[in-house]
Amino acid sequence: MRTHLLALGLLAPAACAPAAIETICTMEARSSFAVTVVDSASGQNLAPTATVRVTAGTFSDTLVALPPDSLYSGVHERPGEYAMAVTRSGYQPWQRSGVEVGRDECHVITHVDTARLRRQQ
Repeated sequence: MRTHLLALGLLAPAACAPAAIETICTMEARSSFAVTVVDSASGQNLAPTATVRVTAGTFSDTLVALPPDSLYSGVHERPGEYAMAVTRSGYQPWQRSGVEVGRDECHVITHVDTARLRRQQ
């Protein structure tokens, strides 16, 4: 009945305003990074044979390649500005700076990236 009266303009919209929505956060620990490492020419996935390091000031960590997608992942629930460096034998090093990992009200917002490595000449 209330929605019918609202549609007819007999009730003010404020009378039907929804209650505030409460945020409920999960207990999982989310990774700050999800990085794919590929050969720039062929697109072939180079995991797990590459090394992916992330740094932020004095903090430094090496990401781990996880199956089944061979994404390099790690640094759980740690927002901030990072530099990433990817190395693999036979390839030129790949670097990126100013990588931002944000957060919402519950978790980090995972930075998703692809490092395209070029073979050394």
